[in-house]
Amino acid sequence: MEGLYNRDLVHIHAVGFEAPARGILIFDVIELGGPTLAGRFWGAGDDWAVLVNTTEHQAARTLVRNIETFRRVDESYRRDRKVQRAPIEHSL
Repeated sequence: MEGLYNRDLVHIHAVGFEAPARGILIFDVIELGGPTLAGRFWGAGDDWAVLVNTTEHQAARTLVRNIETFRRVDESYRRDRKVQRAPIEHSL
């Protein structure tokens, strides 16, 4: 976590000043050595669904999330894809 602290604290601090009133800043902090986060997850409601496939790349110290979303718009559904990459940091 020390690497994250030194490298990114200034960016996190700056974002806090740009957040709208009553806004929320959410970010990942993932540490090496914890239980695996790899797997498939999903959630759904009456007019939406989210499917997530998560893989860990320990050698590259990276967590990758492939996210597919579906939401109803009028009589059809919209599909979207997103890939998130998060660094895996050393523990304190």
